Amino acid sequence: MYDLLAFSIMSNHVHVVIDTSIQLSEDDLINEVTENITSLDVILKRIKALSHDIATRF
Repeated sequence: MYDLLAFSIMSNHVHVVIDTSIQLSEDDLINEVTENITSLDVILKRIKALSHDIATRF
């Protein structure tokens, strides 16, 4: 889970600014991070898969 803060679509790539802190509760910030966090590599794979599927439709 993340918040998309900004994006820029270029001719052959895209730039995104995301905030993953939405995954953390106040307790997580004070204590240790739980296992329920989605790692950045998983988030990027999901974004790339979705964008690939959309791009190949056209």
